[in-house]
Amino acid sequence: MYYAKSEPIESIKEHTEKLLKNLKLLKIGDEIKYKYENFTKEYKITENVIIKDTDLESLEETEENCITLITCVENEPQYRRCVRGVEILNED
Repeated sequence: MYYAKSEPIESIKEHTEKLLKNLKLLKIGDEIKYKYENFTKEYKITENVIIKDTDLESLEETEENCITLITCVENEPQYRRCVRGVEILNED
């Protein structure tokens, strides 16, 4: 399980190191848990791809509730890593 916890940060560099550094390790089917204060959602990874920095298709609206995380690719300034997950609905 990959945890994405939103909390105050000191800099963009710190944010990248804490939250986005290991995105390349996520595989299809892995889960992300997003927490903010008392709010929590879980997502199952459906996509982990490299895209061009000009590719905005991954930011288009979807029918399902998704999380989309985009970060730089090391030593490849024209590319971004895009990880998308679909919300796991708890049937209570």
